[in-house]
Amino acid sequence: MLRARLNVRSLKSLSGPLWFLAYRLRDQFKLRGLFVSISGPDGSGKTTVIREVAAQLETIFGAGEVRNAHFRPTVLPRIAKVAKKARAINTVDENYEQPHRAKPSGVIGSAMRLIYYWFDYLGGYFRHILPVLKRREVMLFDRYYFDMIADPSRSRIALPKRLMRVLGRLLPLPDYAFFIRVDPEEIRRRKQELTIERIVELNGQYEDLVRRGWLIPIENNGSPEEAAAAIVDCIIADRHAKAIRALR
Repeated sequence: MLRARLNVRSLKSLSGPLWFLAYRLRDQFKLRGLFVSISGPDGSGKTTVIREVAAQLETIFGAGEVRNAHFRPTVLPRIAKVAKKARAINTVDENYEQPHRAKPSGVIGSAMRLIYYWFDYLGGYFRHILPVLKRREVMLFDRYYFDMIADPSRSRIALPKRLMRVLGRLLPLPDYAFFIRVDPEEIRRRKQELTIERIVELNGQYEDLVRRGWLIPIENNGSPEEAAAAIVDCIIADRHAKAIRALR
């Protein structure tokens, strides 16, 4: 009887250090950084909102702890630069002010582009994004794979949205992905290159991703500071709720 009690006490005394070791190992391997993307059509005010979000997140994570990136990780170069290096084309069009100027490629060309970009997102996550998250920093993207689904003509892709969504599910996606929602008339005022019809169409594509649970909508019809605060509040509230559940 005494021996049984001693064995139980020994096990209990041993369980404490074991639990401590388990939690230390979990903290070493669990990603504590933050992966965020902000999407929306041209003229939605993303640039200003992202700048405000970065400033607010730096007050939480520390100055210089927010890394910015645009659209894709770019572990692979632009297709146009690859084509120029292979002497398939003579010059690279870098007119970024008109991203929809070129017509979408055919089925085969679109498929090749999608596969190329898909590998860029996959490889870029492990090459550029994961190290940031391991350092407990913030990776903040202006656009991400979601924008390729909502606005594929920007990447000269003409393929079924369902296929692009299926491939997207196989990628490591952001912890929080936001859609900047702005009235079409306001976007038209800011971005004269887009027609109202085109703006409504693009908003509809982003709203479809919202309904599917890919994006979180954030209103930006007021000041960019308010939109940025709404994004940061959403992140903080969700992380707080997860922390409470973990403690329970």
